[in-house]
Amino acid sequence: MAAHYPNRVRQGEVRSLERRGQATCFPLALDMSYSLLEGAGSGQTHASQTIDLSSSAVRFIAAEPLALGTRLQVAINWACSLDGGIALQLIAGGTVVRVCGAETVVTIEKHGFKTRRTGGKMVPIR
Repeated sequence: MAAHYPNRVRQGEVRSLERRGQATCFPLALDMSYSLLEGAGSGQTHASQTIDLSSSAVRFIAAEPLALGTRLQVAINWACSLDGGIALQLIAGGTVVRVCGAETVVTIEKHGFKTRRTGGKMVPIR
């Protein structure tokens, strides 16, 4: 008999978290970094990758397990560029609401987009 994993998402599938009252979650593996806004590791930045993303939360792999209630700022390298060539980054602030090992869920309490560097390449000005 095959094991049943109701919370597992297959590649390309969109998962709805309506039972928790949250928005649809999109499985997106995007490069990101996060910084602790308080506590002993305040100001330290860690590289990571998203697992999935919704309008209200982001799930990612943390460098080490984070405590519930920890305030973070995340910077996610956005998949789409502005005007076809200007790289964007989603900057969001939030609180750790769920932890399972290194897998971490942070609520998105405030957010904004910023342009980001493109590895030293010159971005053409239009």
